[in-house]
Amino acid sequence: MDRTTTREAVVVRSYLGPSDERSLADDVLDGMTRPFKEIQPKHFYDARGGDLFDRITELDEYYPTRAERAILETRGAEAVVETGTVELVELGSGTATKTRILCARCTTPGRCCATCRST
Repeated sequence: MDRTTTREAVVVRSYLGPSDERSLADDVLDGMTRPFKEIQPKHFYDARGGDLFDRITELDEYYPTRAERAILETRGAEAVVETGTVELVELGSGTATKTRILCARCTTPGRCCATCRST
């Protein structure tokens, strides 16, 4: 369903279905009534937004993703052994680049699952 609302120079397009709108409303109500306000990031990223975020993580100024990736590459196998991980499920992993690093180090291949952002 495509609904467009126009006010002055702002255009908002909603591609949400009725059940998605309820989910968004519930999440906003929940997040805005918490002591520390938050809205789940799933409401900000579609496929294009996810691609943009991936490009941002490649900028020199944005180091967290590179630092996390480096830690997983150098210590991921150790983390798997130390935690006794036999199965890994990653929800909302975006492009799953870091999750794939851990999955490659799991001792039980095929027991890893990453769900990607919605397209």
